[in-house]
Amino acid sequence: MARKLLAALALVGTVCLIARSAPILPGDMHFSDEIRTTAGIGAVRLIILPFPPPFVNAGISRNRIWEDWKKQLEQNRIQVFGKGDVPVLKLFVHYFKDESLPGAVGYVCFLTLEQRVTIPRLEKSYTIPTWTGCEMGMKPMSELAPGFRATLSLSIGKFLSRARQPRSGNNGPVSK
Repeated sequence: MARKLLAALALVGTVCLIARSAPILPGDMHFSDEIRTTAGIGAVRLIILPFPPPFVNAGISRNRIWEDWKKQLEQNRIQVFGKGDVPVLKLFVHYFKDESLPGAVGYVCFLTLEQRVTIPRLEKSYTIPTWTGCEMGMKPMSELAPGFRATLSLSIGKFLSRARQPRSGNNGPVSK
């Protein structure tokens, strides 16, 4: 069972690394389309989906996370709304347990930016995730709250670093 858990963590970790990877760009910068979609975001609707029971039992509050993130976003000149026709910044947390690691809780945090985009070949607009951040961790229940908060801090920090990227940039290839 422990091998299955390690394999699952390795797979999720690889997906997370691929999803959030970006080249290191000196001088003439090349940004992926995914990164460019976050540039210059001036407003978002922030949605924190309900946390799984172990997180609630550990005293982790969606309202507190929402308020903390709202403050960080506004400090970075991004207005936060509870409603409205603006891009949606959404947090979803998935958790798992393994009998071979009693008392431990594993989790994967998915942070997505959903925006209205038009697909020319379909001649239609859709609201879809244009950027996804992924962080994961595993903690004993006694350390779940501080460990999870540290993971969430990484998640919002990575989004903010992407949102601060220049609006323009070479539309050429991501790698040379």
